[in-house]
Amino acid sequence: MYNSSDRKELQHHIQHLLPNLGNSPEAQSFREGLQRGDLEVILDCFNQLEKNIHESLIDNPAPNVPVLNEVKPANVGAVYDAAVNRWEITQSFDFDNMGFGTSENGDQTLLEKDLGRTLSFFAFDPESGEFYADNAKATIKGYLERLPEKMNEAEIHRLQDYIQLGIVTSYFWRSSYLAEELQGKPTEILLARPDPGVHVTQIRSFNSWLKTNPFADMVETVQSTPQMERHRDIEREAALFRNSPDYHTKRAEGTLPAYDTELDAAHDKINCIE
Repeated sequence: MYNSSDRKELQHHIQHLLPNLGNSPEAQSFREGLQRGDLEVILDCFNQLEKNIHESLIDNPAPNVPVLNEVKPANVGAVYDAAVNRWEITQSFDFDNMGFGTSENGDQTLLEKDLGRTLSFFAFDPESGEFYADNAKATIKGYLERLPEKMNEAEIHRLQDYIQLGIVTSYFWRSSYLAEELQGKPTEILLARPDPGVHVTQIRSFNSWLKTNPFADMVETVQSTPQMERHRDIEREAALFRNSPDYHTKRAEGTLPAYDTELDAAHDKINCIE
């Protein structure tokens, strides 16, 4: 959708379909968003992200990520525990919805892509679209604890782009809930259908925050602590283990879960001392 004539054709097509939307609050919100140009904002963002990520992967290729989930962080969500005044890392996500790869990494999932998709959920208010930097920091911290090395500059910049790509994906995903209705067909979707326009607000909120808060500085601050270096030491040892005969023996025996539990406990111990 780089071509202006293609954009105009799409806009005309959408305007032609708008009368098909019903009178439900969801449909009304979706109609208003399309009329105010939400899709244009999303497509502009998508095109820029495609360019940024593609160029970044050419200049700084991402390594292949093994399929085995053992190499990926186990906990990359975060909620605030007011009782102890700290952020707790909670859930795990592994979204492979959308991304731009290279001939080197194919369809493999970049680590920063996974985290970016996760942050597009956890770091924004689902209703107002406001960006919560503290949520982002806590989620990034939990993720980086499970990496053997610090994220480099290219990975951090890609992470920033992948957060926005995750939001773009969510817009298309939420819009698909209204696609049948937009075409004048009865919908069989029984899920809640939140207004996709909130994702446009999320993009603007994130960009507004970035104007006075360099994203790379935030990540570098999170990953450059003595405690984080201890987390990386644990993960370096774990990486050596995964390439050892002992790993394959434990995998065959079915005793890897016990090893993973010990690994989690070692990381938790560091966090309890902080």
